[in-house]
Amino acid sequence: MSSDSISTAETSTVRDLTYYVNIISRYLSPSSGTTIPSEGSELSSDERLQYAIKYYHEAHELFPSSYEIKLLGHKIAIKEGNMTQAQIQFDELRMLHPDHEPLKEYLVEITYSVRHRTMDDNFTFFLRLPARTQKEVIINSAVWHENTNNLLDACELYALLLKAYPDTVTYYGAHAAQLALKCETQHKPLSESNKYRKLFVEDILEPILRQNIVIHEESLPSEIKVFNPQKDTSFPISTSTSPQPNYPTNFNVTHDQLKTWLERAQGFYIANKEWRKVFEVSFTVMASCGILKFESGPKTKLVVIFDDPKQLPSKVFEILNKESLTTFNNSLTYLGTGTPHPFALSIGIACFVHCCHEFYQFVAGLKSTPPEGIQKFKMAFKSNQRTCLTPIYIPGLSKTLEKSLIQNLSDNQRSSKKRKLSFLLAEESDDGDGNEMVNEDSTNNSVKNIMNVKNLLIEEPNPQKSDSTVTGREQLDTNLQNLIKEWEEFYNVSDIYIEEVRSYRERAMNCWKLCASLVERTDGETQVLEKELERLIKEWNLPFDVSNAILLTRGDIALSHGKVIEAREFYYEICSRSSGAWNKHRKEEKYRKSLLYPSSQSTHDDELDPTSTDESSIKEQIPLLLLFRVCYSISILHLAIDLWCQAPVELYMILVTIPFTPITQEHFEKDDWLVDRKMKEVALCDIECKRESFKWIETTQEDLMVRSIKELMRCFEIELNAGIKCYPLDQTLGNIIVLSQHGWPYWRDRMFRPIVLPLIKKWGGLIYPDLLRFVNNTDILRELLALYREYPNLNFAFCPISTDDQPASTIISIQALESCINRPSCNETLVAFYRERLAKNLDTRHFKL
Repeated sequence: MSSDSISTAETSTVRDLTYYVNIISRYLSPSSGTTIPSEGSELSSDERLQYAIKYYHEAHELFPSSYEIKLLGHKIAIKEGNMTQAQIQFDELRMLHPDHEPLKEYLVEITYSVRHRTMDDNFTFFLRLPARTQKEVIINSAVWHENTNNLLDACELYALLLKAYPDTVTYYGAHAAQLALKCETQHKPLSESNKYRKLFVEDILEPILRQNIVIHEESLPSEIKVFNPQKDTSFPISTSTSPQPNYPTNFNVTHDQLKTWLERAQGFYIANKEWRKVFEVSFTVMASCGILKFESGPKTKLVVIFDDPKQLPSKVFEILNKESLTTFNNSLTYLGTGTPHPFALSIGIACFVHCCHEFYQFVAGLKSTPPEGIQKFKMAFKSNQRTCLTPIYIPGLSKTLEKSLIQNLSDNQRSSKKRKLSFLLAEESDDGDGNEMVNEDSTNNSVKNIMNVKNLLIEEPNPQKSDSTVTGREQLDTNLQNLIKEWEEFYNVSDIYIEEVRSYRERAMNCWKLCASLVERTDGETQVLEKELERLIKEWNLPFDVSNAILLTRGDIALSHGKVIEAREFYYEICSRSSGAWNKHRKEEKYRKSLLYPSSQSTHDDELDPTSTDESSIKEQIPLLLLFRVCYSISILHLAIDLWCQAPVELYMILVTIPFTPITQEHFEKDDWLVDRKMKEVALCDIECKRESFKWIETTQEDLMVRSIKELMRCFEIELNAGIKCYPLDQTLGNIIVLSQHGWPYWRDRMFRPIVLPLIKKWGGLIYPDLLRFVNNTDILRELLALYREYPNLNFAFCPISTDDQPASTIISIQALESCINRPSCNETLVAFYRERLAKNLDTRHFKL
């Protein structure tokens, strides 16, 4: 036969085989819509099956060894319901064509139906297969996905294998776990509770931990067989007479592998705030490895541990400090009497993180557990406003801090006036005339500290005053008494809450000490604990709020021990992280807008992060009130160690960013009363309590704004006391005037009349070109106008610099002042004031909100 004849015959054969494969496949497909050519009517399912059988027999006679025809015969048997014949043909295909790619793809189709429960012929056939064959189908399909780099599909199949057939865990479990971790690594960055971590923890690690685990120090012994798809390229095909696979009895794993798996699981449950699960998986590892024995099981033990949250650390560490029941075939040589077992430190640090998160929720006002009656009162009193616990500095309690630069009132002043708490306007003159100025010669020696307004020296009521004045005073006293009663009730409720939160701080601190004791028993160096905490935070890939909770708790613990510099570093880190998160969010928003509006310009590095979150989620993870509290804490730390020149930066940040709400004289007076009450309480407490220079008060957004304004005013006062050669005192005095608008007339008799006006007279005027830009309070403007009319020789410059770079003249300034008397107050101008001062004071060492 010529070559042309052979070529023609081969072409004819291929054409005939292709024809039969196509026509049989069309008849077997339920959606093919096959019709009878002569009649044109659509066939029923039974009719299509009969046509398929007819063409199959013809094709089988022509091509008896064809893989395609045998596969179609197998599918026809499934359609007929003859599962025995279908299984025989299926085994024959696997025996004759083990490496045939179409067969592997068919196995993938079957496992796809199984994974998704499609209830089609593939799923029905799989359920009728023997368990040995089912395992082989799943394994072959998983390896195919793995070789084609579809790692997630491979992991899901391995997870299906482990859960459905627990006897395979000891052989395939380690490979499945490592593959799941590889999936997560390849797709970083990911959120903390991503689908790869979820698959690993819930579907792969869980069946592993049900096994009897044997830990080896570095590598597994050579006699232990481990599944490796790269080496095991061929898989046995089982038959009805094939023996069962001989899987290992124990689950063998290296210490580093199991440690990594446990830490990934801990991080997953911490990210989801499933704290019981954190300890459940940890204790299950201990039980599976034979480290410890739980008579009633780890889950039952958890009920006892979480019964009293405050006792959780002590109960957890009671378990961790128990001596190990096994030495793991003597391979882990560092185990011995008195030495903590493996994984103890990671479990202990997880307990510390849990304590930090609980404390964080209380401090940030995200969680509340007072008695029911107290909670109802708090809701009624504050209209359910969110609050946070804010530290205040009480000088003189702790010897570990340097003495503050703040000046106190002299003994001469104390002896001539009676100290009493009042929020009536302070009277600074002996005859009670509020308009009389303090003697300017004694100004520098008698400047009152605005943060000690609770110690205002008020004159005794003058019996020679008119009846109308006394009546007005009595009415004011009555209103004050009502306010004080309300503040007293709030303080008592808040004090209970603060004591509750303090116990959670102590719990976290004790937990940290217990972790340190584990380290000291092993390494003898507490520095190891710091490094291990940093490593675990990175390994766990903790959520933003949990990481901030650790920083906040450690900062507050350091603050309670007087470690100001250490506390400041923790607070700085929170600000830095928060700033980065908000900048990232703004960048992503800009990128999204550029996609919606292509005409808008975007930078070349604007890319959407897979871990990006919307603004509501950002605000949930970074409560602004808590962030303001952290900034405020940094400022008072600076004041506590006499770095008052740095304190205004964080205060300006707060006042620039915080939503401006009306704050009145009552807000300032309430703060005075609360701080004074706190100081009286501290004065009566024991020595241990007095060692802490920083105490908590519960603050709302308005309260924190009041605190910030007071601290900023304190900084300005310190500048005045520092001397004229060091600071531009005209600027300082002008800043005080601007700030005095908050809560006016609160500052009138505390700062403005006794300090500001006398200094203006002493210095011969005031050069502050921004005054009319930022001062809108008509009372303040009238006070300045009255001062000029009484002392016309004073020089003022209240207007911006003119074209000749000289401040406007006094006459022009006074004329401009008169025209501004009736201008209404405007909060936006104050925000601009704080923003400009922030720009001038901002140093590269500080973090910008």
